[in-house]
Amino acid sequence: MRFLVDENLSPTLVELARERGYEAMAMRDLGLLNAKDWTLLEKIQNEDWTLVTNNVDEFRKRYARKAVLHAGAIFLVDVDAGRDVQRLAFAAALDEIDADADLVNLELLVEPEGSGFRARRLRLPRSNK
Repeated sequence: MRFLVDENLSPTLVELARERGYEAMAMRDLGLLNAKDWTLLEKIQNEDWTLVTNNVDEFRKRYARKAVLHAGAIFLVDVDAGRDVQRLAFAAALDEIDADADLVNLELLVEPEGSGFRARRLRLPRSNK
């Protein structure tokens, strides 16, 4: 599994994924800072990346317009409080992935729960167009 960490999240998430044995890159490492969403999604699709982002609504809409197979998305909700909160949320996502790595055409929604985070697998909505 390969993770591409969105530019609005801490690049320390890349380190966390690598520490857990996964391949990961930040957008800046691939020259994708300020890239348009459709350019980013094309790269994700062509190179089999799983996107890690906190931009849930925007990317749900973008994925809904895609009618092809993709490697999934990880949506971190309410992680605007900084790097440590983002790392806790992403660790919860990695725990879920350790148990079952199949995210094909799924989203992993990571939301605050109690003093930690809960990860749930959901089908990404599809457009009828």
